[in-house]
Amino acid sequence: MFLPRQLAIQTPKVTTTTRPAPPGVKQRTHDEAPNLSPERPRKRQRSDLPPETTLKPKPAVSAPAELDRIYATEAVKCVEMLLSSYSEDKVHGKWLHARMRDLDGNTDYIHLSALLENPIFSNFNPQPTQKTLLSSLELCPSSRLEISKDKYHMRRKTATQNNPSWDSHTIYAEPNILGISSSPGRLARVVAEATSDRNVEWVEVGNNSWAFITFSEEIGEEDLMEKDKWPVDWIIMTKKEWQQRDKEYQMIRSSRLKATAEPMQQRNYASEQLPVYLKDTKAQPSSYSGKGNAANSDYPRGLIVFLQNTHPESTKSGISTFLVNNVKKYLHKHTSAHSERGAKTVNIDYVDYKPKAGFTSAHLRLKSAEDAQLLVEALQRRRRYMKAGDDEKGKKCKRNNDSWVNAEIIRGERERAYWDTISAGGRKKR
Repeated sequence: MFLPRQLAIQTPKVTTTTRPAPPGVKQRTHDEAPNLSPERPRKRQRSDLPPETTLKPKPAVSAPAELDRIYATEAVKCVEMLLSSYSEDKVHGKWLHARMRDLDGNTDYIHLSALLENPIFSNFNPQPTQKTLLSSLELCPSSRLEISKDKYHMRRKTATQNNPSWDSHTIYAEPNILGISSSPGRLARVVAEATSDRNVEWVEVGNNSWAFITFSEEIGEEDLMEKDKWPVDWIIMTKKEWQQRDKEYQMIRSSRLKATAEPMQQRNYASEQLPVYLKDTKAQPSSYSGKGNAANSDYPRGLIVFLQNTHPESTKSGISTFLVNNVKKYLHKHTSAHSERGAKTVNIDYVDYKPKAGFTSAHLRLKSAEDAQLLVEALQRRRRYMKAGDDEKGKKCKRNNDSWVNAEIIRGERERAYWDTISAGGRKKR
């Protein structure tokens, strides 16, 4: 019940009255202690309690009695690479300089906690701590590192080596141990064990199968010829040789992809065979007999679409799904096209394409000429490219980028040549 403040102040206090005790029972006052029964003993007074005892903290989890030597070696190798001349010159220069401190007469000490922030330690299990790093250095001392007097900072002993041509110090390596390339510390340890007289400056991880390894000294062809000084069964070569081979490979790959994606109208069908994926087709048209020329043939017109800029790792089902999804998006966004079309998809009868062969073009056979026209228009308006072979939606290209999947309806001589090829069971008719 709500009561105003002024009324609450003026309200007199209610005095409580005690009910008189029954006859024969003595009235107990507030000063008298209650009479406890012998079955329920009184609580002990504070003076009866035992003296206070201080709580002892729980013992901390102690570190293992002996640190794993392999783990310690890989941790030390990571610190050496992180503080190396190559790291300061090419990789983590700004990162290192921002964390350097003046200590013990030197200006390049870095706290252990700052070193542990670097992702070079991300593959360690368990993750190293400051105590782990100190224990690792005690177990596996390094001639390239120096610890401060307070045991919390570290620096490189040798001076910075500014080398303008680090490529001459670098090799390309393909280890025979699966997954080792993703762990720089482990890779540096294995290389250091095989080449005890060489210091690893840095490991640039490519993926799970290869890496670039940079040393403090130059590595030439004659050094790699000494197989007993390198890990067994590894594929190794100088970075200069790798760059030359990679350049040749990229030229060959580019020329083959360019030849594959060459527009069909630039080819002479009387003297040149069609692409391999077209020769392998097994689907046969039901209405075309393969007789006559373009003027009097009875093949259906406007159903064949030439597709370009597909992903090299695409499949027939992947291409079909990508095209159908893009047409649906186009019809959903453009209401006028949807109303004229009266349908929500496009009908693709067959995809002439050979998967897993690196091709970036294909031929499509649509159910009707309207389907072919809709597909070409949808791809042109959406301008999507395939990010992967199983990409079902694609990503929009920028204005100055023409790598989007595009299509054109082939007609005339090109159309007749296509029908002649598939009607002859994969052999081009003369």
